[in-house]
Amino acid sequence: TERKEYHRHMENLRYQNSLFETQLIEGLDEGIKKGRKQGQKEGREWGRKEGIVKGRKEGREQGRKEGIEKGVAQSIRAVHRNGFTIEQIMNSFGLSRKKVLEIIKTKVKQY
Repeated sequence: TERKEYHRHMENLRYQNSLFETQLIEGLDEGIKKGRKQGQKEGREWGRKEGIVKGRKEGREQGRKEGIEKGVAQSIRAVHRNGFTIEQIMNSFGLSRKKVLEIIKTKVKQY
């Protein structure tokens, strides 16, 4: 009788141990899934935020660059219309002859 009780007790311990192991494994799997999901969500949010900030910064830089280029081109056309020579324009703006002639020949929309 004692031997049967001992075997029953040992079998119960093995069964409980098996339940604990199963719960532990399932809990870890669930935790990993939730962690991945949360990480992906945070990654997307960070990417959107950083992407917007970076995009705005690059857009501003590009806009400034284009604005400066348009301003220089307008100035070159204006001084040329006022009688400055190509050489004077080249020296004043530090541009090549080819670039100055290209700017002067470019037609500009009038607003």
